[in-house]
Amino acid sequence: MYAISSVFQAAVLHRFVLLIGVPVSAAFAQTVVQDPGTPAPQVATRGVTTAMTPHNSSSEPFFDMRTGVSVTFFSSPEFNALVSKAISNQVRPSVAGILPYSLFIHNNSGKSIVGYGIRWKTISPSGDPMTYNEVVFDRVDLKPVIPRSGYLFLSPLPLSTENVAKAAPLSAETVQQVQAKVEELQSQASVVASVEVILFSDGTSLGPDHGAVALMLKRMIQAELDLYKRVDQAGASGLPGILQDLPSEAGKKIQSRSYSHFQVQTGRELARVMNASGTDAVIAFVKSRLRTKPYSELLSNQ
Repeated sequence: MYAISSVFQAAVLHRFVLLIGVPVSAAFAQTVVQDPGTPAPQVATRGVTTAMTPHNSSSEPFFDMRTGVSVTFFSSPEFNALVSKAISNQVRPSVAGILPYSLFIHNNSGKSIVGYGIRWKTISPSGDPMTYNEVVFDRVDLKPVIPRSGYLFLSPLPLSTENVAKAAPLSAETVQQVQAKVEELQSQASVVASVEVILFSDGTSLGPDHGAVALMLKRMIQAELDLYKRVDQAGASGLPGILQDLPSEAGKKIQSRSYSHFQVQTGRELARVMNASGTDAVIAFVKSRLRTKPYSELLSNQ
């Protein structure tokens, strides 16, 4: 499971990148849920692309050209061509060691991708499993993280697609981080990368999504939207009372715990703005968000 709730506390009203490391059982580390009618998902294991045997079945589609989203791993024939296209000559020598653990996501779905989750699973030489779950999502503006007809380079380090494409060498600090991560990964008995979920701009999603990340992200945005609408209707005079009552109301409402949690956290952010800049600043901010943020598209498919 993604440890979402404990990390969201630090992510309210900020662009959102999670990297969570949690131990997993050996049995879970070998579990892949897939549709019996689709090919087994590809995973990169110490630089070798393989197909994992399905453990359970699901109607969730995986990533291939039929869904419009495909994933290219290190041992795929197309990988080197993509590296030549995506990573500049100046950067390539510095990241060569991390490439066996990297992948590309291609978006030819006709829709923008606004969030994704990726899972890195390792098993140490002594047999201890560890899972790192990474979720990337622009909560502030809901901007695409992978545009239509675009692609994204992903590795176990925060090496952005833009940075590796620059015609300039990486900084000495970044090179050291790459080398340290490569040494860490090479010391493992097994390293597996898999794409867990893709969230589109229209609220639909792809992938096994073991941690229900797509639902969590949409609940977060729904909670924000509902609170903003309430604040907008109440105006400056009603704002302090709404924010004061939110924590006590959260325990009484029927909505999910995560919905209530996100709404309380958003309320705390608004309270900080109110205390620093006044109620009128909060109302102006809320009205701007309701006018410009594309809530309706993302929440159209619940």
